[in-house]
Amino acid sequence: MYAFKSEAEVPWINFVPFIESLSIGSGVTTISSYAFKNFDSIESINLSRNITTVGDEAFYSCDKLKNVEISATVKSIGKSAFGECNLLTKI
Repeated sequence: MYAFKSEAEVPWINFVPFIESLSIGSGVTTISSYAFKNFDSIESINLSRNITTVGDEAFYSCDKLKNVEISATVKSIGKSAFGECNLLTKI
């Protein structure tokens, strides 16, 4: 995944209100920093077994996020990757 410098750079920013769940496929190995920051409609995330890295603030302030499925293959979770996800009850 491209290394974003801010949440404004992500190409899917215009779809924020419509994305309620994410399933990251096997072709992705890294979730870039800021990739889904402030996506306040996301409730659940399923990361493939090929994900090894979740970048800084990748899912920061996803206000409705309750559930994240992370494989044991994830070796690095960046600073505040899930910060301010106050409804998150299961990882």
